[in-house]
Amino acid sequence: MTNPIRVIIRMLRPLKATGKYLVKKPFTVMYPYEKLKVADRFRGVLYYEIEKCIGCGLCVRACPNKTLELVAPPENPDLDITNPKERIKARIAFDLGHCLYCNLCVEACPKSCLHPSHEYEVMSLDRFDLVMAPEEFARRKKLSMEERVSRLLDSQYLLGASLGGHYEEEINSITSEYREVKKKMIKNEISYDEYSAKRKELLQKAINIIKRYNEEVHK
Repeated sequence: MTNPIRVIIRMLRPLKATGKYLVKKPFTVMYPYEKLKVADRFRGVLYYEIEKCIGCGLCVRACPNKTLELVAPPENPDLDITNPKERIKARIAFDLGHCLYCNLCVEACPKSCLHPSHEYEVMSLDRFDLVMAPEEFARRKKLSMEERVSRLLDSQYLLGASLGGHYEEEINSITSEYREVKKKMIKNEISYDEYSAKRKELLQKAINIIKRYNEEVHK
């Protein structure tokens, strides 16, 4: 026959553990009205000190997921990034949507211009909105879609990878063609006017593809 006292003890034993937490502060918070203070070494969204950058590209090489890429400055979109002497003027663009938060780029940077921030509230209904031109990466200003595409037109992978699928192939075809046209202009194989006209044409094609992508994913 079961001892009733033992039964009662077994029933009260879980309540003892529960009772300890009745007098303790809760572990959870009423998010988003309340927010936990993250640890000092928390790896949040990368922050970029653009004025320290020397365009060496070591962070780009260290990134295992191709989320960083050197792009020409807005005042000189015709910059030859393949030339080491010119590359020092280039700055870093960033694709937050593919970042692994591994901090390898932070460790590789010789000027300590990349830092993990405490920022973790990141959301968007538009994948392309997670791609940042250097000024956006440095939290200087927000660019329009057209301005951002113009800044990233000669990227090798960043612009296309932000969309994925067959859109990535279409964008990569355009950016590859642009880099070839830019190379011909630098070598004086075509005139600057011919280059400018072709750049404008390819830029509009890329913008149209991104608009088509947005219409498809948001319909």
